[in-house]
Amino acid sequence: MRGIFTDTVDVQSETFAALIGVGYTVFEDQQSHLDIVGGAKIWSVDTTISFRGGPLDGVSRDEVDGMVGVRGNYFFTPQIYLTGWALVGGGGVDIDWDVALGLGYRFNDTISAIAGYRALGVDCDHGGFIYDIVQQGPILGLSIRF
Repeated sequence: MRGIFTDTVDVQSETFAALIGVGYTVFEDQQSHLDIVGGAKIWSVDTTISFRGGPLDGVSRDEVDGMVGVRGNYFFTPQIYLTGWALVGGGGVDIDWDVALGLGYRFNDTISAIAGYRALGVDCDHGGFIYDIVQQGPILGLSIRF
């Protein structure tokens, strides 16, 4: 029986996701606001698997998905606020989702810093390419409002 014998297997996977969207405020008062948002998310996945003694080419796939959801803020003080969002979509993939919750500090009417926790996932199964992941962890960010 013929086969490939190897001492090591190297796997390198790179993921890129970007969201461009717009929002519309549907509720706003002195302490909070709630926006409906929509946009497009781009997923790019590039995975390479290598065996010592012979390469196995990787799989690469790019997808663009429509996304809709909500985003909101609740201000405890004029500077400190709770922020979060929930988005869901699909199109190029079966389902795509993104949720986050964070605590923000507003420096002025335009710029804020945010620390929190985010989880996002994608389920894609097209033509033998399967990409079903959930990425989650702490986030640090800068928000610019205009």
